[in-house]
Amino acid sequence: MLGLKSHTSEKIEIFCESIVPTNESLAWHHGQKIYDQIAAAFNQGQSVILSFRNLERADLVGCV
Repeated sequence: MLGLKSHTSEKIEIFCESIVPTNESLAWHHGQKIYDQIAAAFNQGQSVILSFRNLERADLVGCV
């Protein structure tokens, strides 16, 4: 699965920056891809760590 890094057999880390193109901020349409990976991990009985490292909220870009 894209953007997944296994820590143990019980935990998995999903890096959203691997799903979102590097020139974009996290947007609503990326949510389904992230959800699909979370759901797959939960269905396998794994815990999920969700990393938003290096991403910005699109509605806050340029705000002071």
